[in-house]
Amino acid sequence: MAVDVQRLKRLLEAPHLGLLIEGFDQRRRVFEARLRRARRKPALAAVHDLRVASRRLLSMVALLDAAAPVPGLIRLRRSIRRRLKDLGAMRDVQVQMGLVETLLPGFPQLAAFHAALDRRERRLAKRARERLGEWSLKTFLRRTDGVLDAMIAGFDPEVDSQVGLRIQSAVEDAHRRVVVVRECVDRRRPETIHRVRLAFKKFRYMAEIVAPARRDWTPERLEAMRGFQDRMGAIQDAGALLDAMAAYRRRTGRTSVLVAENEVRRRRAGLIEAFVEVADEIRFFRPSRAADTADARAGKAG
Repeated sequence: MAVDVQRLKRLLEAPHLGLLIEGFDQRRRVFEARLRRARRKPALAAVHDLRVASRRLLSMVALLDAAAPVPGLIRLRRSIRRRLKDLGAMRDVQVQMGLVETLLPGFPQLAAFHAALDRRERRLAKRARERLGEWSLKTFLRRTDGVLDAMIAGFDPEVDSQVGLRIQSAVEDAHRRVVVVRECVDRRRPETIHRVRLAFKKFRYMAEIVAPARRDWTPERLEAMRGFQDRMGAIQDAGALLDAMAAYRRRTGRTSVLVAENEVRRRRAGLIEAFVEVADEIRFFRPSRAADTADARAGKAG
């Protein structure tokens, strides 16, 4: 559709509606760039960046759906999730290869296991290239253009304050979910930490969206969130490596990898203990209602 420039200008000047429009447009463009890169060469960094861009765009869609829903969001969400699933196994194998490479000097018996991971990664990379190649960028851009057009046509600056309250509520709900699953953490059951990680990731990406319009979520605070999430990610990666090593041992009968498994298990136990000691930091990331969104946006602009 032809964009009404004056209308778009008024919407962008509205603190909360402008935040949603700019945030969605930025994240879809980053996702497009990451997808093009991963299609050319699905190496670890490219796959990681595409997965992160996918999560960020999904969080943007979730926040938009909660605050000011427009047509096309459900279909867009489904298509992104489907592609994100395709990359999960390959990313896991790539990370496992990196971890094994750090172990090889002390455990040379892992060389055959590393070679098996390399072969699997090549197969998954080929499949990922095919699946990503099947995804039409033209269709993606058409769908996201449709969502953006619907935002511009359907948003009303008069309801900006109500949208702001819904944004605040959605972020608070995401944080409450993190607190709830944190209460169920059991150091003997690493999967309980993984549930915290998934919930925290959703909250963190929502916080990134809202941060430009707030005074309380500084770059330093967002970096602390990333570090907190990385702690849980390291635990999950170690667990996935243990599962892969055990499966390889059962399949090949190579019991020599048991010594290395025990080392990974020891390291994971240390990571779990370190995380449990700081797990209550989750509460410090709680969104504050005291932050004046409009003033924060105006302050940034000034």
